[in-house]
Amino acid sequence: MIFETVSNFVLVALGLIVLVSLVKRNERYPRLCTILLWMAALFECADLVAAVLQGVKLEENFAKDLIRSFVFAVIWMKYFKSSVRIANTFTERTSVKKSAVVVLIFWCLS
Repeated sequence: MIFETVSNFVLVALGLIVLVSLVKRNERYPRLCTILLWMAALFECADLVAAVLQGVKLEENFAKDLIRSFVFAVIWMKYFKSSVRIANTFTERTSVKKSAVVVLIFWCLS
């Protein structure tokens, strides 16, 4: 339960950082988005392993969702690496750290 709470918090925080970098058209956006997708897939895989080790009955479509997460991550990773449009759009070298931290602080306070 603690792992799932922490992993969800990490995914939300990283999602906010990715959102800020998207709005600012930061050059780090493709890499950050790829990391977010892989972390979501890996956390889902870790959740499956934890559930199996604890003997929890799994839903019927859990494996389908896990496979979908990995396929989704692979497709978008390939697109972010090979797309000329992505390379031309996300060119700003602004710092994401400051604004992402501010967004995260406001999100935590609300």
